[in-house]
Order: sequence, then structure tokens, then C-alpha cells
Amino acid sequence: MKNRILFITILCCLCAAPLFARHLKGGFLSYQYLGAGVAPNSARYSITLTQYMDCDATGAQIDPSVNFSIFNAASNTLVNTVTVNQTDLYLLNRIKDEECITGDQTGCYYKIAVYTLASIELPITTSGYVVSFQRCCRIENIVNITNSGSVGNTYSINIPGSLPVAGGEKNSSALFLINDTSVVCAGNSFTIPFLASDADGDSLSYYFCNALEGGSVAVPAPATADNPPYNATPYQFPYSGNAPMGSAVLINAKTGVISGTAPVTTGEYVVSVCVNEYRKGSLVGSNRKELHVVVGNCNQIKSIPPPDFTTCNGFTINFSNNSTGPIQNYYWDFGDKTTLSDTSLMTTPTYTYADTGRYQVKLIVNRGSLCTDTGYTTVGVYPGFFPNFDYLATCKGSPTQFRDQSVTKYGFVNSWRWDFGNTAVINDTAIIKNPSYIYSQSGNYNVRLIVGNSKGCIDTVIQTVPVLDKPTIKVTNDTLICDIDTLQLKAEGLGTFTWSPNYNINNVNTATPLVSPDVPTTYYVNLNAGPGCSNSDSVFVNVKKFVTLQPPKDTTICRGDPVTLSPNSDALNYKWTPPGTLSNDTAKNPVAIPLVKTTYTVIGNIGKCQATAQVTVTPVAYPGVTATGDKRICFNDSTQISAQITASSFSWSPLTNIINSNTLTPTVFPQNSTDYIITVRDTLGCPKPVSDTVSIIVIPPIQAFAGNDTDIVINQPLQLTATGGELYQWSPAVGLNRTDIFNPVAVLQRSQQYIVKVSTQEGCFAYDTINVRVFTTPPSFFVPNAFTPNNDSRNDVIRPITAGLAQLYFFNIYNRWGQLVFSTNSTKSGWDGTLKGREQPMGVYVWVAKAITYEGKIIEGKGTITLIR
Repeated sequence: MKNRILFITILCCLCAAPLFARHLKGGFLSYQYLGAGVAPNSARYSITLTQYMDCDATGAQIDPSVNFSIFNAASNTLVNTVTVNQTDLYLLNRIKDEECITGDQTGCYYKIAVYTLASIELPITTSGYVVSFQRCCRIENIVNITNSGSVGNTYSINIPGSLPVAGGEKNSSALFLINDTSVVCAGNSFTIPFLASDADGDSLSYYFCNALEGGSVAVPAPATADNPPYNATPYQFPYSGNAPMGSAVLINAKTGVISGTAPVTTGEYVVSVCVNEYRKGSLVGSNRKELHVVVGNCNQIKSIPPPDFTTCNGFTINFSNNSTGPIQNYYWDFGDKTTLSDTSLMTTPTYTYADTGRYQVKLIVNRGSLCTDTGYTTVGVYPGFFPNFDYLATCKGSPTQFRDQSVTKYGFVNSWRWDFGNTAVINDTAIIKNPSYIYSQSGNYNVRLIVGNSKGCIDTVIQTVPVLDKPTIKVTNDTLICDIDTLQLKAEGLGTFTWSPNYNINNVNTATPLVSPDVPTTYYVNLNAGPGCSNSDSVFVNVKKFVTLQPPKDTTICRGDPVTLSPNSDALNYKWTPPGTLSNDTAKNPVAIPLVKTTYTVIGNIGKCQATAQVTVTPVAYPGVTATGDKRICFNDSTQISAQITASSFSWSPLTNIINSNTLTPTVFPQNSTDYIITVRDTLGCPKPVSDTVSIIVIPPIQAFAGNDTDIVINQPLQLTATGGELYQWSPAVGLNRTDIFNPVAVLQRSQQYIVKVSTQEGCFAYDTINVRVFTTPPSFFVPNAFTPNNDSRNDVIRPITAGLAQLYFFNIYNRWGQLVFSTNSTKSGWDGTLKGREQPMGVYVWVAKAITYEGKIIEGKGTITLIR
């Protein structure tokens, strides 16, 4: 494990007062009954202080001796103070890592000092004694202690007397084990054994208790401890002596094992555990151990699937994964018994269930390895849950009625939690299905309903409910009827209704009266919800003796296009035929898409009155066009394109690089790949334009390259290499092994120029040449004997000419003092007569060269050159 995590102690913070440097990390007292004393009615005891300190505690931080203060347990008065020397000092180390937890946990956890009073004789009393030791101070920044750096410790234990348990003075205390190297990771589950043994075989019971403070910054090591009782250390909220690591950490009363989920805040926590000794059901003694527990930034391997939940939004579930630790693999089993494919190896998988139900899902981490763990969750799948509610609001001071409108496909709605949004009070809630609530003030209230069903679905819906100075009333929209019809009006609200005028109405005191006016009439309704709480509204009923229905004009459309049929009518209901090509045969303004000439008939109704009308829609074909001539052409070539049309006019675009664009067979010569579009129109039928496209792909210019001119010797094979195309043809064929490939080999007796034709599959081509100079000498260097570097572009640079050489190792030039002034291994580089940017004097210079021939022989050469300015 490479990332070292701090499980050991935090380094002490050095401060100005060296004697109370903060270093204490816990401890406990214990005693052992040794037998009767020398004096009558006395007993002898051995008393031991075990003190935990920072591993780096040194010098004055470690007391060579301590004082035990002994008090009368009945009166809390001081009996004696005894100085006790240190008897042992050692480090409590962890020597092995937890394999399933990240980080290196080995090393020192505490330095432990032991002070043992070998024997003290005390008179036997009925109440016994209290033995105490005090020391300051604790380490800084303890998470659960306020201002911990100035808080000291009190270690105290009661030696029982002869009552209330007979023979209690012969008791030996429970002795806590020193095994405090447990690893605790923030936010992870853990266990710490606070175990104790009892030499008398008494029954032990463990519980969390307060750590005690003692000593001070001013007096860090008091000679005599304060008289009991002692104050608890000041715990930092939300921690306490009973919950030193939070509510998620508990202690087993029978075993003393602390377990639970560690706090997420890293650091040190003071934990104090008390153990009671019971003998035949009676409390005989008690002991207390305090320890600083380190919560580290580490992770243990733990499978943590999502908590049990129910999904109500479909059959597909995205599973979360909060597993911790160094995990190499995941294995999910989704618990679907209908298939064998309900598994996944993904970290956060998605699974779709075939049916509703409750499924137990299993998550295994590090399956098949030593550090593996398994977690379970239960998921309910019940889609089709839709929360909703409505309301009938009245004015302030009157009940507003709420009605649950939630719908569930599976199970039944069975729980409601209403919050009526009145922030001025705390009792604005209800748990029944359809509650009512009285608002004392008008305004807008955000009402929340949390609703659930019998399958475990829970969801929330929030609506803004207006509460007015007068009640809400809803009435039928203004409408019209035929003079031979009867209409039912409808009003909604909380209270009593009164309608007027009393004209052709069957009941003026109902919410739903029947009316049959023979002339246009406005009916008024008044809602009374209580004293000072009323509202009114009206409904206008227009009365018609017949239905007005004027059809739209007959029309022509392009075949396949939609057209909206819009009659001028006051009808309330419509029925169109034939319905097959209509968007809605009962709409007033349906959309029609007929493919053939069609006459549509519409019937309009106002109650029992109706009228009929017709409209004819004639579809005509779009103009037709088919363009041909898609082609790949060479750069600067031309080609002909063409089109066939059924239309009265046409046009080509673009008009660049096109000849005879006013014909259906123009010639085009684009410089780049171009799409030519022909657009046709028709003045006799459908007027909408129609287009088609011809694509001309232009092959870019061929970049033929035969290679650089070169020098060889007689019979030296020369590999030619041409580039730029797909097909190659060399000429003349003199000395070539082949003429139809890009890389033939030439063997020449004299100088020769070759021409290569480079082509593409489409027939595009270009030419290039290469000059091969043939020397009749053996492979050698050829170096001019003079040059004039005067920047006139003639003989400004001296370079070697190589013939028959495969590689130039070096070409060096020296001045007359033997100084190297130029060096290269490339035949393309040459000397310009300078050294480090400075012109060299005229005179004779020596050149030396070395190379390997095409036959693999090493040759060397040298000579002189003259620099002339």
C-alpha cells in the first residue's frame, strides 16, 4: 500500500510552556487486592496507572514519577498522597496492515508509561477509597472536545469498602487490555475492542461515560489531585460522553466492543468507557478507561448498494454504488428470477425488469479475491404513480377544500401528508385524504402534498393556492344553444348559490340549474360562503334559431401538401366526411391532405339545430425534373450535364464555369468540385419549385515528381522513385528494368534524361524529368579546386560531388593551421567561407572526405581548395 495514511498520532504542537506540552492521549487506573494488612482491620493493595501518550513524547512530557492522591470515598477528604516511580515505558506498535483497508497502518500508535505502587496498606472502611491522578494537557484539535489543547485529564478509580457488598474490600479491579491498534476509517464501519478481564470472575457490563478533566495550563502536574467529584470534559456538540463518536457508534454492554459507522470528519476523538463489576447481582466496583481514537482518511473494502427503495417511474432502474476501498471488480445480481441474464459487471449498472414486483439485489465487490464483501438492497418496481391534487379556494376565514387526485396503477393510495404553507403557524398540516384548512390572511400559499401508495411509492406535488378576500367561483363558459334546446349550467365553489334572473330556469338555488331561454340571456350566480364572504360571476347564453355554416371556397393544392378547411360558422359541433384524409373529422378547422380530387361535406350542430355545406379540394402534381451527368473530371477539363423536365421553365445554378446555361444540356468546366442545381417551375399546375442536382468532382492537378537530378558511375544500379499519382510510365526504356512502375531500377553506360508520365485512374496526368549524370570513373569524390564566396550566386559555396557513393561519412575542411572550419555528412551542404559567422581569409584550405560506395567499399579522399575573394 503506497499511500501512507495517518493512523498514528498527530505530532505535538510545540508552545511557549514546555512543561505542559500537549501530549496526553488517555489512560486508566487499576488495583489488585494483595491480602490483609499488618495493622488490624486493614488491607494491602497494588495500584497501577497506565498512561497513553503521543509516540513522540519526550523529556519533561514523560513524568519520571507521579503522585497518587487517595481520598475517603464517604467524605471526599484527602487521606494520603503517594509518589510512585515509573516502572515501564514502551511503544504500542502495529506490525501488520489490514489487508482490506487502504493505506499503511503499521507503526507506533501510542507511547505507554506505567507507574505501579507495589503495595499500600489502607484501613478497611465501609465506603472505601477514591484514588486519583491529574495531568495536563491533551493534544490540540481533538474533534469532540472544545479547546482540547488546554483540557487536562483525571484518572480515578474507587476501591470498595466492606459495604454494601460483603467482602468488597477484597476486590481486585477489572483490568483493561492494552490492545489499542484498531484502524478506523472516516465514514466506514469499524470495531474497537474495549475489553477487560476480572481476576475475581465478576460479571462485567460496559457503557460509554464522560471523560474527566483535571490539571490546568497554569498547574499542569498538580502535586495533589483535586478532591472528587470531578467535572466532565467539555464535549463539542453534537458529541457527548454517551455518544463520543456520534449516534451511529454504539458499545456492546456485554463484550465491550465498540462498533458502528465512523464520523466523516477525520481527526482524534476522546472515547471513555466505564465497566461495572457485578457479584451475585450486586455492584461491587467500577473502572474507567479513556483513549484518543484516531479516525483516518482511509477506506475499507465495503459493498454499499443503494438503500432499499421503490421506483414508480418505469421498469428501468439506474443503480447507484457507494462501495468503498480498493475495488478491482463488481458483480451485480438483480434478483430477476425470470431470466439468467440479470447480472452486470459495471460499477453503476442499468437494468430493466420485465414485470412489477419486489426484488432482492445483491452487490459483490472483489468477487473471488481475499478482500471481498457482499451487500444487499431491496427494490420495488411499480411504475404508474402520478401524484396530484386540486382545491376549491374560498376567502380568508372560510375553509379551503383540498382533494387528492393522485392515481396509481399498482396498489392503492394510502398515505397523505399535507403542508398548507402557512409559515406563521406550525399546525398547518393534515394526514387525511381530503382535508380543509382555514387561512386567516389572504395571499398565495405553497401547498405541499407528500403522497404514497401501498407499494411503497412516495412522491411530492406542490401547488400555489391563492386565498382571496372573497371565495373562488367557477362557472360554465359563455355558450350558445338552439332555441328548441335545454342547457345545464354549472357553478363550483364552497357555499350556497343563487341564480338570476328567474327566467326559463328550473331552480335558482342549485349549482347546476337547467335553462331554456328563447332569446339571448345573461344568467348571474352569487356564491355565499359565510358572513362577508361572497362572490359572483355570469354566463351568457346566446340563442340561435338556426346554424350559420358557410364553407370555404373550392381550392387547388400541390399533391401531398396540407390545406386547412376553415368554414365560417357559429356551430358548436362539427362532423366532416370522408374522414380518411382529414387530421380530425370533428374539428371546426381540420387539415386535409387528399391525393385525388375530393369533395368534403361538413355538418354543423348547435344542439338539435344543424346545417350542411361542401368544399372541393383538387390536388395537382408537382413539376418534374431528373438531372444526370454526375462525373469525376480532371482539372481544367469540361463535361456535359443534362436534365429531363416536366415543367414550363427551368434554371441552372451556379452560373459560373458553365456554357449554354439556357439549355437542358449545358457544358461545365469547374475549377473545384461543384454541385449544379436545376430548378423547375410550372405556371399551369403546382406553382412550387422542384430541384435536382448534378455533382461534378474535380480531380486536383497532378503533382508529378521524378526525383532530384543525381550522379552515378557506370553500371551502378540507380533506384528511381516517382510520386504524385496512381499509374506511371517511364521513357525512354534505356537501362530500365521496367517502364510501368513508379520505382524502376536503371543501369547506365552514359548520362541519360528520363521522362515520367504520372496518371490517375480517371486519366488525369502530368510529366516530370530527371537527369542522371554518369561518370566513367570508379566511385569517388569530385571537389572543385577553388570558389568565390562573394554572394554573386556563382561558386559561392564549395561542396563535394559524389559518384557511386552510397553514403558520405564526412567532408571536412581545415585551414593551414589545422583548424576545422567546416564539416558535413550531406552532399547537399557546403561551405560558404565563414567560421561562426565570420569570413575566413583568402588562401589554400585542405579538404578530407570519407564515404562508402554502392558496392560496400570504404574510400577516402583529400585535396586542396583555394578561397578567392
